[in-house]
Amino acid sequence: DTQCEFTLMHAYDTIPAGPPESSFALIEEAYKTSKNLLEKQLANIKRFDSEDFHTFKTELMPTSPSSAIQILNQRNSYDLVVVGASGRGDNIFFGSTATDVVRNAGLNSLVVPVNAKIETLKNIVFAVDYQPVSSFDIFNDFKDLVLRKDATVTLLNILKDGQTPTDVDSLMKFEYHDCFKDVKTNDYYIHEKNVEEGISDYLKYHNVD
Repeated sequence: DTQCEFTLMHAYDTIPAGPPESSFALIEEAYKTSKNLLEKQLANIKRFDSEDFHTFKTELMPTSPSSAIQILNQRNSYDLVVVGASGRGDNIFFGSTATDVVRNAGLNSLVVPVNAKIETLKNIVFAVDYQPVSSFDIFNDFKDLVLRKDATVTLLNILKDGQTPTDVDSLMKFEYHDCFKDVKTNDYYIHEKNVEEGISDYLKYHNVD
């Protein structure tokens, strides 16, 4: 429902296994295979998205996904990076690629698990713990998305052993609620050892889009 340019990016390995004399041939084959896959993906997307105000382009990058995004962002200034998560990395939620992007790309990132159901955004959980941020302006794009979808945001706080909701920084809580004053929000508190386990425990018992 918004004018947007989409870049489909595929990063591929340039250090193939095998003897040195066959490396150039293997790299060329990797490029051709990646190019064909990307073209097929673009064709599939265009079958479902025929809006005139959506444009698409493709990029093949012989480097890691995180490095590729940083390089391309220098000339494109992306607003949002969307990356799939396989869960095969060292993170309980993300795969190694998604973890690398989130940690190193330095851009607003949306991680979509490969087994996620694509549904209308209505219920969003945001793990905040009412921690200080450099500027609440970093949430502007997020708020815009929430308002467009008329969604509800749950501000999730993971409490450590012995903590109660009254121990939360009341000033930071006020500033978060002031930031999201135009958005439908509610607070939720849960006791867990860390943020990852707190989010995981919350998702077990609540529907989240």
